[in-house]
Amino acid sequence: MRFQIKVKAKSLWTQRKRVLVLDALEYANCHLGLNVFDDVVRIRLSGEPYSPGLCCYLDGRIIIKISADQPEKEIVETLFHELTHAKQYLSGALEDYDEKVCYWKGHCYVGDFENTESSDYWNAPWEVEARKVGEELRISYYQS
Repeated sequence: MRFQIKVKAKSLWTQRKRVLVLDALEYANCHLGLNVFDDVVRIRLSGEPYSPGLCCYLDGRIIIKISADQPEKEIVETLFHELTHAKQYLSGALEDYDEKVCYWKGHCYVGDFENTESSDYWNAPWEVEARKVGEELRISYYQS
């Protein structure tokens, strides 16, 4: 997997944070097995305070946004969480049909997945997996 990074909030994304993201991307590429995908993931480093991160798959393109408005360890965990979604999309495990319908490993799920405060979102298996992987990778990243 290759990455294109665009910094949207240059004053919030200090050199230290940018280097941290680059290092974490290299770590994730190996430890998440992303290097088997020949895709470009567009990463937007934003300053939006309302959402720590998001990953979407639109028209065959993966776009990830990460907000600088969080502590460094959370930036790393959010990045790993969103990269897990990228892997889910590219491997075909996760498919968005529309705002309320997703397919996870061939099974249809209907719910309020856009609302991060809904139980549908928190209990969706792709979110459960991404939270678990994000946390585990953050811990191993900081221990290495």
